[in-house]
Amino acid sequence: MLGVRTTAALAALAVTGCSLLSDTAPPRRPWKTEPPCSDYYVPPVIDSLVGVTLLSGAVYTFQEARHDEEGGVGVLAALVLFSFGALAGGASVRGWLGVARCRAAQDAYAKELGAPPPPTRPQPPPGEPVPPDPPHVSR
Repeated sequence: MLGVRTTAALAALAVTGCSLLSDTAPPRRPWKTEPPCSDYYVPPVIDSLVGVTLLSGAVYTFQEARHDEEGGVGVLAALVLFSFGALAGGASVRGWLGVARCRAAQDAYAKELGAPPPPTRPQPPPGEPVPPDPPHVSR
């Protein structure tokens, strides 16, 4: 039967790298439609939490292995946890940057192609004079 620590470690390893699997980077310009990329932060948040958990587990396991008679197994386990923690940390950094680039690309698309036309002044009925432009206030 699997212990609680082993089950938790396997569950953490299963979700490591969510940001590596999702498409977060926006495509290159020009865009004909809104850039199809991931603009939500759930995968990077999960990767950050998993990374911190695995790195904390690596430190704890290494500390315990120093006081154990069979320290080699504990050190190996700490190195495995550290490796997967670093993978999750790298995935979270990629995810955070990808979401930021995606949101910037979507904002640029909205400004360039999807922005509504600027409002125009209402025109007077036919036959009436056009009022003068209002004075511009400089700041």
